Amino acid sequence: MNYKLFFITSSVKCQKGLSDTEIKNIEDLYQIRFPAEYKTMLKQVLPVGKGFYNWRDLSEDNIRYIKEMISQPFKDIYDNASELDWNDNWGEEPQNKELKESIVREKLKEAPKLIPLYIHRYMPMMEGKGIPVISVSGTDIIYYGKNLNNYLRNEFHSTCHDTMDYSEIREIPFWSEVIMA
Repeated sequence: MNYKLFFITSSVKCQKGLSDTEIKNIEDLYQIRFPAEYKTMLKQVLPVGKGFYNWRDLSEDNIRYIKEMISQPFKDIYDNASELDWNDNWGEEPQNKELKESIVREKLKEAPKLIPLYIHRYMPMMEGKGIPVISVSGTDIIYYGKNLNNYLRNEFHSTCHDTMDYSEIREIPFWSEVIMA
């Protein structure tokens, strides 16, 4: 996909893409690894319009903000573990709130980091192709695209989410279990 053209036609404010050195420095700073599709996009163009994360901005406030956005989904799940929908694959749901919280928090340790894309849309830090994009707001977690290109069309070109074939979506440790609960 030509991401630069895509964002121009979507009226999203953009900057020139990140260099390999910038990407390496950003990954080291935030202790992340961009999925290949996201890295390809960031090399072509850096969307910085409202709701996007300006990875190039290395100001103290922006670094703190991005770090908070990386940790926020984990904090929300940890703090609200008893409110999460239970996945039947985890066994019988405990009636004891503390036990349920303990099990969910243990499962959360299997979850890959989530890398912010736009507002509360994230790509899991995973290798390979076809990594889904999810929306995480508190304990409300849904798929927002079966991959980056599908997500961008959903978010910025009004593709209907109901037409997404969930059987085609790659599984994400922990996050998919919560979504499919």
